[in-house]
Amino acid sequence: MILIGDRYLYYLLSRQDPDFQELFKVTADFAEDMPRNGDSALLYARLIGALAHKEDLRHFDRSAVARVIEHSARMVSDAE
Repeated sequence: MILIGDRYLYYLLSRQDPDFQELFKVTADFAEDMPRNGDSALLYARLIGALAHKEDLRHFDRSAVARVIEHSARMVSDAE
C-alpha cells in the first residue's frame, strides 16, 4: 500500500492512529521537482522496486510502475 502526502500529514496520522506506523513503515522524501525524462523515470521505477522488495510486497509490473509515475506527474500538475 502506498500513501502519498506531505510530512505534516504523516505525523498527524501517526499520532492519531496507533496502527498507522505499523501499516506505513517507510517514508521517502522527494525533491520538490525534477525533470521528467527517461533517467528520472528509471530512478523512480528502481525506488518503487526497492521499496516493494524491502517491505516484502508483490512485484509491480511495468504497467503498474508506469501508472504510479503518471499519477505522481498528475499530482504535481494539479499542485501547480
